[in-house]
This record gives sequence, C-alpha cells and structure tokens, in this order.
Amino acid sequence: MPKLILFPLLLIQVGFAQTLTHQEKNQTVHTIADLLNKKYVLIDSGKLMSKKILINLTNGDYDSISGHEAFANQLNADIRSVYHDLHMGIYFKDSIKGKKRAFLNDVKNSTRFEWEVLENNIGYIDINTFLFHDPKGKRIVNRALEDLSNVDAMVLDVRDNYGGNGNMASYLVGQFLPPKTQISSVYKRKGSQMKRVKRYFSKGKIQHLQTATVPIYVLINDQTASAGESLAYDLQAFNRATIIGQTSAGAAHANIEKSINKSFMMLLPHEKSFNSKTQSDYESTGVVPNVSTDSEQALEVALEMIK
Repeated sequence: MPKLILFPLLLIQVGFAQTLTHQEKNQTVHTIADLLNKKYVLIDSGKLMSKKILINLTNGDYDSISGHEAFANQLNADIRSVYHDLHMGIYFKDSIKGKKRAFLNDVKNSTRFEWEVLENNIGYIDINTFLFHDPKGKRIVNRALEDLSNVDAMVLDVRDNYGGNGNMASYLVGQFLPPKTQISSVYKRKGSQMKRVKRYFSKGKIQHLQTATVPIYVLINDQTASAGESLAYDLQAFNRATIIGQTSAGAAHANIEKSINKSFMMLLPHEKSFNSKTQSDYESTGVVPNVSTDSEQALEVALEMIK
C-alpha cells in the first residue's frame, strides 16, 4: 500500500465563474489523456479513458462548456463512464484549494485511534482514519496493543474510516498474524507493465494476539474505504477475522496528485496491492462482510457473537 491514500470523493468542489478558453480545453484533455494512457493503474482501462475524452474533444462535445468547474465535472463523468475509480478525480484548482485545506484541517483535528477493554475482557479499538504517519502511528498502535495484550477477543472498528496511510493499516494487520507472514505485494505502473515495488510482512509485538485463540472481529460499513478496507480485507483473506457490517466502498488503488496546468489538477491511481492469499484486492467489489447487518448494529452483533 502507498504512503498516503486520500479518498478524493471527500474533496467537495465549489464553483467559481471564470471563462475557459478552447486552447486550455485542448491542452487539458491531451495532458489528461496522456497521463491515463501512460500512468493509470489499469492499463487497458486507461487506454479506453484516454480514447474517450480525445474523441469527445474532436467531436466538439466540450465546445459549449465555458466554466472550469463544469469542464472538470464533465471530464470526470466521461472518464468514470469507462471505469468508476473512487481514487481518481479531476479538479479545478481554484475551487478545490480552500476545501482541501479545510478538509485536511478537519481530519487533523478529528483523527481518532481510541481503545478500551469492554465487558467480558473484550478489546475494542475505534479507528476513524489511518491518516497518521509511520513513527507516530506505530507508537500509537503498539501502545494500544500493549494495553489490550491480555484480552480474550478483539474488535477493530473501521466504520466510516475513509483511508489514509496504507503502511499503518498493514502494520496493524501484521499484529494478528504469525511472524513474517507476507501480507501483500504492491505493484506500480511502469510503462506498459505492472512491476512489484514493495512487499508487506507481519511484525507482531504481542505474541498472544498473533494466535488464532484470540478471535478478531472487524466492523465495516459502506463508508469504509481505501486503507480502512485493506485492514478488513487482509484479515478476512487470512481467515483471521470475522467481518461484520455492510459491504465497503471498493476503493483499493493508490493515487498521486498531478498538476495538469494552472487551472486543473488530477488525482491519478498508479499503484495497487494484491493480497498474498487471494492474489487479488477489493477494488470495485468492496469487502463483503461475513455477517451482514446495519452499520449501527455492527458492534452489538459482534459482542453477541463473542458471548
């Protein structure tokens, strides 16, 4: 998984009235098409996306669009009509700048990684984002697991967790698997091929938690995305956890930010991670729970199952 995964649908756009020139439209479409063709993580889909917007440009489908915001929205609609990637988006820089800053400030102030021991010696960890970096994040995880090292069962709550640092999700997964288990491999787009660039192995700190005698339950819902999903997917793939709740969002790709020109930027998916057990991921399908229930009832269902 990548260092940082943001869920672009959370970056809500607001409109600004400016005039968009034909020259800028032409340059924007060709730059985006080139990136999709050369860098997008799904090679065949990238070619089709590129072809789609170039044909639309040639056919004059964008001629009547005069606003930057409307143009970005139309390009997104056209590209997503080929493949609806939740980690990809084209944005008008002027409209996204303030919203992005406000979003990141809100995340910074509301990041939650909390834990406690519930009745019947059940460990409970509530994680609303993985948007914290490795040294600090690993210290937080280690401290939580030390406090919960003697529990008889563990509940990991990633409902409404929209992602963040994939390294931290993999690190937490590794705490519940036998030492040196290969969790996943990360592949990055390199020209016309996908090449492996990283592998994740388990590095557990608490031996008691790495044994199958401590059952793990993961709570998810339809707002669980990206790195939040990877936690549930990987533990489920290794038969190490029971997943409870709703099917998750299905946003598995890692993205990077690309500047198109002075007006537009793009979040471009360029990496994907394959679980070592399934040789697949949760892109577009989401993580399907073992036990389906309403999001609000997921914790109650888990506690009943533990009893």
